[in-house]
Amino acid sequence: GACQVCRQKHAKWSQRDDDVAVHALELLPQNVRLLRYMMSRMKLDDLVSVHAVAASNASGVQKFVRYPGVTTYGRENTMLCVGGKCKTFDSGVVEKVPVTTMDAFLDAQGINSAFFVSVDTEGSDALVIEGMARSLTAKRVRIIEFEYGAKGYWAAAKDVGKADAARQRGVKEHDRRTLERLLRGVLAPSGFRCYWQAKRHLVPALDPCWENALIGQSASHSNLICAHD
Repeated sequence: GACQVCRQKHAKWSQRDDDVAVHALELLPQNVRLLRYMMSRMKLDDLVSVHAVAASNASGVQKFVRYPGVTTYGRENTMLCVGGKCKTFDSGVVEKVPVTTMDAFLDAQGINSAFFVSVDTEGSDALVIEGMARSLTAKRVRIIEFEYGAKGYWAAAKDVGKADAARQRGVKEHDRRTLERLLRGVLAPSGFRCYWQAKRHLVPALDPCWENALIGQSASHSNLICAHD
């Protein structure tokens, strides 16, 4: 609904599919509380599990920056510290959060088949996808959606604003990720075809007609969706 792609009237809360199980992995404590509250109010907390854990390409514990003074919930103003270095502004506080790979998460939850995985991790999307490489190869994930931009671990684009380029300085050159590396090195070998999400169409990301124009680092922000069937 946020992107206004759904034009149909919302179903009543009493109409629900009890065969569906949803898992939300959330980094910020404020958002964890918000999501759990929303699921409870909508009487979906028996179908939706909200996990106070981050996703990446390795399991363990990592640092992130939390802003205690932020009272607005639903914010996306932080991520795992880039390259292990934390940059704080104003009242930012460095804290630690448990981190999991999606491979390990699916194993722990006993999920043999995930219909849809949506990734929005403020520049760490490539790392999350790398952390589910085994599941992608085994076709345990049917559809995956992720965000591409010029911040975080994505390689710096030549034509993005100085502010976006400055965010890249915390990532060493060998740690940066390019979209081409992700598509060709991880998703395509696992049988996934990826598409840019345009307003009314899906545009093949690796189609010869579009590749030279869209595979480069010129897009400052966009979403891609991939499927193996």
